[in-house]
Amino acid sequence: MTPPTHTTGPEPIELRLAQDRDMRSLLRLADRDTRPLPPGPLLIAIRASRVDAALSTTTGEVVADPFVRTAQLVALLRCHARAMPSGPTGNAHPRRRLRLRVRPVTA
Repeated sequence: MTPPTHTTGPEPIELRLAQDRDMRSLLRLADRDTRPLPPGPLLIAIRASRVDAALSTTTGEVVADPFVRTAQLVALLRCHARAMPSGPTGNAHPRRRLRLRVRPVTA
């Protein structure tokens, strides 16, 4: 029997540039969002080992899972994309990663 997957605190979020190994997850994400996958390079937000949102660093287009809360992820992606250093091709170093803990907003 598998234990329940409850979380008692904020989930870690990983932001990084998508790699070839992420293509299956990205296509699944675009399918869930019923949108085409935007042109790359893509900055992705991974939560609970799942790609929940992706942002095109060239066009600013976003695909996100409509069945989970992703507004904060998209805001983080946009913020991180603006802060990324650019190289000669306009892309950040592919190994650069940022790990964040997001706290739920309480009213």
